[in-house]
Amino acid sequence: MFLHCPGANNTFGARDVDYAMLAEACLFHFGYPPLLRKVIENEGLELTEIFRRAKATGITTSLDMSMPDPKSFSGQVNWRAIIAATLPYVDVYLPSLEETLFMLYPERFRALTQARATKEDQIAPELLSSIGSDLLAMGPAVVGLKLGPMGLYLRTAGKPAWAKFGRARSTVPDSWMGRELWSPCFQVNVVGTTGAGDATIAGFLAALLHECTPEEAVTMACAVGGCNVEAADALGGIRSWEETQSRLNAGWPRRALEPEPSGWRLLADAGTWSGPADTLPDTSPRIQGR
Repeated sequence: MFLHCPGANNTFGARDVDYAMLAEACLFHFGYPPLLRKVIENEGLELTEIFRRAKATGITTSLDMSMPDPKSFSGQVNWRAIIAATLPYVDVYLPSLEETLFMLYPERFRALTQARATKEDQIAPELLSSIGSDLLAMGPAVVGLKLGPMGLYLRTAGKPAWAKFGRARSTVPDSWMGRELWSPCFQVNVVGTTGAGDATIAGFLAALLHECTPEEAVTMACAVGGCNVEAADALGGIRSWEETQSRLNAGWPRRALEPEPSGWRLLADAGTWSGPADTLPDTSPRIQGR
């Protein structure tokens, strides 16, 4: 539960961004539109303008969401219209599954909420693939869905979307095109989950700037998120890039996906799962439905 005093957040808009500064950077990350009233008024006119102007500088753009309060202004706006208007100017879109269901698929969100109330919720791989396809069709090159204790789902677009990716574009972009990956979480002793989603995004974006492969990026994302939950506060568990990499190299074990996703295959060297839409050559058997 968060107690939130909006303050200046309610009046922040497109004119408050220093676009000249963006022209000198590689990556622009923007988070929590539901807590910024002005940017989501008028079907997100200000949010779309921020990303349109940012993208015009040649920078790579990244967008994160937060869960709207259903009883507040952010819970009543037309999120489908806002997202559809903004994503053509977004390169990397990193919401959670719950946020996406609430904003775009309200019936599925209610079904998930009911399932969790009876502890019968399981994330269907087909649901992730369907949402990933829908979001890619709106414009971004990279879509990541945060899945809480189930890890991170990644879906990337084909070549046309990467032509406009901006200055954080990989020097080996082919490895990023047409990918579908699911990275399980790492085994940790959970102390607190505040900021875990933000830490996961930070790990992913840092990996992008470090010229990592998609497999390495989703792994680092879950690793930083795993470090985060080992402390009660939002930052106390975070380690340096080098320390986190050393922990991975030492064989940090992952949690198992239960049940294993049907139609997917485990990339043993990476510790991640490859989905049916993944363009990586199929060299290992896929898990069959049970």
